[in-house]
Amino acid sequence: MDKLLFEKHLEEGYGSGVVKQLSIDLKNQFPDMGLSPRNL
Repeated sequence: MDKLLFEKHLEEGYGSGVVKQLSIDLKNQFPDMGLSPRNL
């Protein structure tokens, strides 16, 4: 992950898909953990 969730939030604000993108990033690094946006 290039940026921390906090940094993404500051740049993009609420409701911009930060959690969804974080989920995608985490799934790429940890494919067996079930890291969906809802689980985060």
